[in-house]
Amino acid sequence: MVYLSRVGSTGWWAGMNIKRGLKALIPAALWIGAVAAALSLYPRRFSTGSVIGYAEDLSITMTNVEPGLVRNLGAKLHEFVEPGDVLVRMDDREDRLHLITLSKDLERLQNEVESERIKLNLDQTNVEINAADLARRYLTDRESAHIQYLSALVTQASDQSRLTGMLIEHEILQRLYKTENAGFRELNNYETEVEAVRARIESNERNIDRMLKAFVDADKRWYNFNNKLEVPVDYEAVLRPIRLAVDVREREIEELTFRIDQRVLRSPIHGQVTAVFVQSGDRVQGGDPLVVISPVGTQRIVAYLPENKATVVSVGETVSLYPTAPGPEGPRRLVGEVTSVSDAVREVPIRYRRLPNWPSWGREVVVSVKDESLLPGEAVSLVFTR
Repeated sequence: MVYLSRVGSTGWWAGMNIKRGLKALIPAALWIGAVAAALSLYPRRFSTGSVIGYAEDLSITMTNVEPGLVRNLGAKLHEFVEPGDVLVRMDDREDRLHLITLSKDLERLQNEVESERIKLNLDQTNVEINAADLARRYLTDRESAHIQYLSALVTQASDQSRLTGMLIEHEILQRLYKTENAGFRELNNYETEVEAVRARIESNERNIDRMLKAFVDADKRWYNFNNKLEVPVDYEAVLRPIRLAVDVREREIEELTFRIDQRVLRSPIHGQVTAVFVQSGDRVQGGDPLVVISPVGTQRIVAYLPENKATVVSVGETVSLYPTAPGPEGPRRLVGEVTSVSDAVREVPIRYRRLPNWPSWGREVVVSVKDESLLPGEAVSLVFTR
């Protein structure tokens, strides 16, 4: 009995120790499980996996703005062209004839403006010459009348002074005559001189009034002439109608020149002619496609992130690219950088969908490759990882 009790006691203590060990291990196990779960979820949260993208295709379709006739082609199918090379030349003979007519009419109007300007200059010169001649005449008359008036005043003052002296002498002679110290003849002669001076003074007074009136009239004529000088010819007012006609012709020539330039379609980029829709002599309508130019290569790839991982990628992130078409040495791996990310989730274009007939949404991402270029439209597998 004693032995059995000891055995039972030992088993009980062992069970208790096991329970205590399990209680101590459970938190550690839970912590390890949480870390493992986080590690397993981390790549799912911060990795998009593989996304199919395509090298950007910036092909340009050249069209004619207005209806016209194709005169000749400047480039052939599959030919490489540089910016500015002539692709298609439309018929512009009618526009060029119209341009010649407008240019001659513009030259005529410009000559007319110059001729009218010369005529106005001559008229203005004649007006100025006549005005200067009249000014000299009026000024001469005014100064002459003024001088005559001043001379008459001086003469009048001199005669007045002389008359005053003669009257004093006459009074002295009369006193001498009364005392018989002067003769009658002498007194009579002196009285005659006094009367002559007095008569001359009266005549001068009338002349002074007349000369003053003549001076006032001459001064008024001079004043009125200066205040009523003819206004100089306003060249712009006279030439404005002709200048307006010149401006209209210049604008018409500018528009027609631009239209003629638009008749020549030039390549905007360095690329290759990938399609030609017309031949020399074809008549086309406005907006009809004529030629397609495709760039030789591109370093931009466009892809769409799945909607559930649209916020994972950011600008500046490094991307691994695997073109689906292998190179001469087998599969290729390129390194690119995210240059732009769209600001919203939008419907994915058909080519970027896993199932073309099944609509899906995603966020557009543009990746640039620095060292190599891809064919426009080439498929590329992109791997975004941090």
